[in-house]
Amino acid sequence: MRTQSNLLALSIACILFIIFFSASRPTWAQAGLSEAYVLTEDDLAFMPQFCRAKVTKKLPKNVYEGWSNKFGPENWLHMHHYCFGLKALQLSYSNFRDLTSRTYQARVAETEFNYVLRHSEEDFYMRPEILVHRGRAQTLARAYEPAKKSFEEALKINPKSVDAWVALGDLYSLIGRKNDAIKTLEQAIEVTGEEQNKKILLRLNDLRSTNSQSKKPSLPAE
Repeated sequence: MRTQSNLLALSIACILFIIFFSASRPTWAQAGLSEAYVLTEDDLAFMPQFCRAKVTKKLPKNVYEGWSNKFGPENWLHMHHYCFGLKALQLSYSNFRDLTSRTYQARVAETEFNYVLRHSEEDFYMRPEILVHRGRAQTLARAYEPAKKSFEEALKINPKSVDAWVALGDLYSLIGRKNDAIKTLEQAIEVTGEEQNKKILLRLNDLRSTNSQSKKPSLPAE
């Protein structure tokens, strides 16, 4: 009986340890199972050129050093996380109709972009771009308020970022704030001077058209 009691106690202890360990694992460890950490040739073909140099390290040493000099050694050290974030973001879009997969990959992307933002220098020129990508990941995970803050933070650093303005307008449109979306895109034209930018104009024209149609009075019933 004592042996059975000891075995039962040991089994319970093991189960409790597994539960505690699983719950306490850091986000990056859980995310380690993601496909985002396997970059194929097809993936690299659609990514910035520096991802190939950073992730594969199969290019000539002078190419690697050239990117390091361009980014700054402190920033370059962490840029593989940016590449993994791009892959996770793409996977999130690819799984758009599968809420569980979409949200999971979006959170992996957010984690990777956050890593770069935390570890790169404050004046790193890619920060606005990374913030926009983080906001898109947060949008896909339906974290709309954090996404809004990401886009606004990007615009504080670079007010002329068309991608940040467009992403903010898309967010407002997605959550049903059409008037705010229109105002955002109109402001984007004023601030950036991009009167003919297709990214802005296509969205703005579509929003204005939808808005005007919704305001038309309906015909009275006969």
